[in-house]
Amino acid sequence: MMTIIGIDPGLGGAIAILNDAVTVHPTPVIVERLEKSIRRHHDEPAMRDLLCGLDDPVAYVEEVHSMGGQGVRSMFTFGTGYGLWRGLLVGLGIPYTLVPPRTWQRLMFSGTPRTDPKAASLLVVKRLFPAASLRRTEAARTDDHGMADALLIAEYGRRTLAAGGSA
Repeated sequence: MMTIIGIDPGLGGAIAILNDAVTVHPTPVIVERLEKSIRRHHDEPAMRDLLCGLDDPVAYVEEVHSMGGQGVRSMFTFGTGYGLWRGLLVGLGIPYTLVPPRTWQRLMFSGTPRTDPKAASLLVVKRLFPAASLRRTEAARTDDHGMADALLIAEYGRRTLAAGGSA
């Protein structure tokens, strides 16, 4: 059976895996505690481990760009995650397609009010995958829109492939 992967590449993003089950994992991070702050970094080996051993995988990665008004460090970290996911996919021989947010959202949000894309993602995922857990941790009290986005990107990929598209 083909495995479809959806990736929201931000540090606060996630990876969703659709095969005979539905699983969503937050982007693996390492937390560095500094004197007066906390810094999060991508956990590259854990990211790789999420991609290894999947049966006949294809991936869909949200195509991201820098946005005005964002901090330099924030954008650098965002771009690092984007590059890490793409590099891991290439290194593991997993074919992937870059999907602009508006493209996957147009299909997945069809018939849903889109005034707030974060709320729309959560609403659509709850309709399509009511049993899916969107909590980043066991202690989290709220669902995470990054995890919802990754799952919707994977579902976009599944629908694209079913309609005869390619990865």
